[in-house]
Amino acid sequence: MASAGPLHLEAAERSAPAGVRLWMEAQAEFRARDYAAAAARLAAIVSDHLDAPGLREATVRLQYGVVLLRLGRTEEGVAQLRRAVELDPSNARAHHKLGAGLARLGLEAEALPWFERAVELAPAVAEHHWRLGEQYRRLGRRAQALGSLQRALELDPAYA
Repeated sequence: MASAGPLHLEAAERSAPAGVRLWMEAQAEFRARDYAAAAARLAAIVSDHLDAPGLREATVRLQYGVVLLRLGRTEEGVAQLRRAVELDPSNARAHHKLGAGLARLGLEAEALPWFERAVELAPAVAEHHWRLGEQYRRLGRRAQALGSLQRALELDPAYA
């Protein structure tokens, strides 16, 4: 059986709906760390293509929020991440990134419950525990910080 080679994949990309093509391009740009280009494509999806088959609005808004945070457009990123959480309240990564955006805005106390929820939703993810511990530390809650940071280390010794 012949495998689908690059030419076949390129043909599939060309025949995909515009929103899906933009999504694939945005993902490639994100992986290449071309965040400005990824942001432009994600903005186009949000404004005109959220109804494309196969796209999940929550996923698009999460990715757009992350890209905006990386570009230093924190308030815009937080707005996208809030919408992502509204659309998919079970997504631990969306909660984590929303907490990170709020912390970046200096809203330390407001960020805390988003990190706590990320840990509740995905207790096996060391990064969530580490970030929660850092947030507790910033708020002067040392005992809780220590517990969260220790848990992060238990889950992934790379956090040492």
